[in-house]
Amino acid sequence: MKVSSVGMKCPECAAPPASARRPNTLGYVRAGIYSLVVATVLGAALTVLIGGIGGFLLPLLVGLATGVVAAGGFKRGRDRGLAILAAACTFIGLAAGPILVGVPAAALLNGRFIISAAVAAFVAAFRLWE
Repeated sequence: MKVSSVGMKCPECAAPPASARRPNTLGYVRAGIYSLVVATVLGAALTVLIGGIGGFLLPLLVGLATGVVAAGGFKRGRDRGLAILAAACTFIGLAAGPILVGVPAAALLNGRFIISAAVAAFVAAFRLWE
């Protein structure tokens, strides 16, 4: 039982309505922009500092960072649509970052980058999956 302002309620009745848990369009847009910007900045910074995103730990950290930032922009918890959006923005941002600092787009078609970016996107999605 849950204590509420009108007395005791069962957990199902005390839960907020679906409209309060579901995102609005602005929440999706904000979360997408936040995660895209963070992934782009991290992709550019890692390219300049250490030559790109690679290894095992860096993609995990980048994915976690973009997932946390997307959740902060969303402000309503986890959502499957948000998880897919954050994964796509993470992958695109990690590709856009190196291109912004002068890496040719063809250089990003190697397996190392694709796997690292996919791992980061998966971690961002996993962080937000409902």
